[in-house]
Amino acid sequence: MDIIVDNQSNEPPFRQIAAQLKSGISKGVYPQGSLLPSVRDIVKTTGVSLTTVQKAFSLLQQENLIYSSPGKGNFVSEISSTFSNRIYVFLPSSSLSFFMKILSGMTEKASRLGYEIILNSLNTDKPNWDQNTIDSLYKAEDENAAVIFIEEAFGEVKKICMDVAESVPFVTIEWVLEGASAILNDYSDSVVSAFDKILEKDNINSLLVLKGRDYQYNAMEKMKGFNRIINNKNWVIEREAFFRNSDFDAISGYEIVRDFFESAYVDCVFCANDYEAIGAIGALTEKGILVGKDVKVIGYGDMVDKVTSYFPVTTISQNLEEIGKKSVEAVKQILEGKEKKSLIVEAIYVPGRT
Repeated sequence: MDIIVDNQSNEPPFRQIAAQLKSGISKGVYPQGSLLPSVRDIVKTTGVSLTTVQKAFSLLQQENLIYSSPGKGNFVSEISSTFSNRIYVFLPSSSLSFFMKILSGMTEKASRLGYEIILNSLNTDKPNWDQNTIDSLYKAEDENAAVIFIEEAFGEVKKICMDVAESVPFVTIEWVLEGASAILNDYSDSVVSAFDKILEKDNINSLLVLKGRDYQYNAMEKMKGFNRIINNKNWVIEREAFFRNSDFDAISGYEIVRDFFESAYVDCVFCANDYEAIGAIGALTEKGILVGKDVKVIGYGDMVDKVTSYFPVTTISQNLEEIGKKSVEAVKQILEGKEKKSLIVEAIYVPGRT
């Protein structure tokens, strides 16, 4: 196994070396009791200093992954395959209330399996994960703990997630990361199913979709469903089907729908989440358009709280508690040496007044 140091990475070289050695240990490249590459060999292949490599070995010794035998070298500990019973959960603090159901299912399952949940509700909003996220990921890795990461990461944080996923059990929720298990909503099928249910009652001949941002996983998956709808209806984009980027909040829902209906009209507005749907309802109401009668409005997420409870929005409910449970089950499967894989959790159509 070649040890490589990326000098362009923000991750310190000693951590890069330690992570690669830890990955080799967890994957069985370096079995229990086996001799690891010497400090001088790693210095020679990576070009880093002797002190840097020694610091990497010292970190692994602190975690009881390896031990040093004077005059012989560093060996893999007999207990190296044992991971902590901790699961570090990452989610943006701005979404904490929305994810309480996920956390509820997660906590219930973790309690049954004997895992301890360490919640990292960080002072940041997706996708702008910050340095605190990076520090906490390293802490989880240093403790040999599992990671569950809710909501998609980008840039340097995503790269570090990939590095950490090589060393410890890593599960993503709502996005896909190379080297990790993923728990996902059935975005594509759910929008098609919701649209079919609407067609059972109403004749929909045109559609406006507030789709989020193209680079985000959920937006890409939903677009697959909308493309199926367009193909089935033989619609033409910008004639019967219209797509607009949105920001997952009521303001963007309001502004997009307000501006769109200045010059055009559709039978149905499909929003990226329920907050956008509330904004869309406000814009249509201002224009004297009856929501639920003249125009159908559909949200996503079933985000019932002190704001949305006043608006019985037609929505697609994500099975959040089940998602939480499945994420902990995925950690258990990784620890048992089973294949990392994605799991799709079915969403549920919830009709409302709109």
